[in-house]
Amino acid sequence: MSIDALRTHYGFTRMPFGKNIAPGMVHHHQAHDQAVARISWAINETAIGVVTGEVGAGKTLAIRTATGALPRPGIGSSTSPTPLSEPEGSTPRS
Repeated sequence: MSIDALRTHYGFTRMPFGKNIAPGMVHHHQAHDQAVARISWAINETAIGVVTGEVGAGKTLAIRTATGALPRPGIGSSTSPTPLSEPEGSTPRS
C-alpha cells in the first residue's frame, strides 16, 4: 500500500511520525521520561551532557522535550549526525 493510500485510508491530514512532531504529541514511556530527566538535570547543573543511542530511539525528541520546558530563552542543543568515535576494530577516517 502506498503512502498516499495510507493517508487517505486513515484520514491523515499530515504525515505521522515525522521529524517535526511536537513533544506533547508523543506517547511518553519510562525510557523517554528518564532521558528527559537526565537531560534536564545536566541543564540545571550547567553540565555537559551527551545523548547517544540507535537511530530512531528518540534522542532528538528527548532533547527537544527537555529544552522546550525551559523558562529562559537562549538554551539550545546541537546534534551531530556523525559518530564521535569509530566502532572498535575499524580504521579511523581521515
